Amino acid sequence: MLEHFINAFATLFVIIDPIGTLPIFMALVSGLPVHLQRAVALRAIIVATLILVIFSIAGKSFLEFLGVSLPALQIAGGILLFVVALDMVSAAAHAPQATN
Repeated sequence: MLEHFINAFATLFVIIDPIGTLPIFMALVSGLPVHLQRAVALRAIIVATLILVIFSIAGKSFLEFLGVSLPALQIAGGILLFVVALDMVSAAAHAPQATN
């Protein structure tokens, strides 16, 4: 049971990436008063939690309705991650050069 919880937590932590999204959130709400920043953060947490709960309960049915099998989704996700990683690796080679 504990191993399953740790596995699920690690997976969600990597997917949601709270450390990576924190600077973006701070930049977006930097001009708001503190009480509004907290309200925006709370709303984001509630929406993310609802999405995770809904898809954890009805995700398989939703995929079956769309006619997508789980292996097909896993393959598509792997291809997407590969393309993003390849783009990140090759970004330095395609960076614009400064002209003097």
